[in-house]
Amino acid sequence: MSSSESFGIVLLEAWLAGKPVVVNKNCAAFHDMAVNGINALMVEDNELAEALKKLVEKPELQAQLGISGKTITAQFDWVVVSKSFVDTCKSLSN
Repeated sequence: MSSSESFGIVLLEAWLAGKPVVVNKNCAAFHDMAVNGINALMVEDNELAEALKKLVEKPELQAQLGISGKTITAQFDWVVVSKSFVDTCKSLSN
């Protein structure tokens, strides 16, 4: 499990494919998009095996996490991000 990321692109890629994610809860970059039990399982290293077992045993949880994750991917689309950036810059110049 990654302990240091600059951005959670791997999460977005998984969610776009409708897949669940299990992330290191101590990785700060993941806290901006992953919500434990909603769109991800956020665990510590010693909890990883149990989290993976849970996903294998509960396909409905896999589906729920994947679907919930996919719903937030739109806000990280480059068009949306760039528009937000430009709008923020414009508001600072006013």
